[in-house]
Amino acid sequence: MSRPRLLMMNGRLIPYEDARVHVLSTAMKYAASVYEAMRGYMSDADGQLYVFRLRAHLQRQCEVCMQEIKRARQMLAMIGAFLGWRPVLFSLFAGSLLGSVVGLITLAVGKPVWSAKLPFGPYLAFGALAWMFFGETVLHWYGTLLSP
Repeated sequence: MSRPRLLMMNGRLIPYEDARVHVLSTAMKYAASVYEAMRGYMSDADGQLYVFRLRAHLQRQCEVCMQEIKRARQMLAMIGAFLGWRPVLFSLFAGSLLGSVVGLITLAVGKPVWSAKLPFGPYLAFGALAWMFFGETVLHWYGTLLSP
C-alpha cells in the first residue's frame, strides 16, 4: 500500500514524514479523531475520489447536527412556554446574531478551525435574557425604524 505524500494536520497540509502526534494528545488518549476522520483514495484508473465509509461518516455528522437541532427546538419551546411567542422570535434572531459575531471573532482572532462546533443553546439563552430585560425597548425601537 502506498503512503500519501501530504497529510492535513491542524488545518495545514504537511509532508507525511513530518506528521507527529504527541502520545498525551486528546486524539490518542480518547480516540477522539476516530469519528471525525475520513479516508479517501484517488483512483489513477478513472480519476475518481473514493472515500472509505463516506455514508457512515455523514450519518454520524447528521446525527450530531440533529441532536443540536433537537436541543435548540426544546430550548425555544421552553422560552415560548415561559415568555410567549414574541420572545421565541427575538431569541432566535438575537441568538443567531450573537452566535455569528462570536464565530467570526473566533475565526479572526484564533486559528481558523472551520470544523469547530459552536452550540446554539447558550446563544438562545442570551436572546431570552435580552428579551426579558430589553425586549420591549428593542421592539419599539425597531418599529420606529420601519414606520415613515
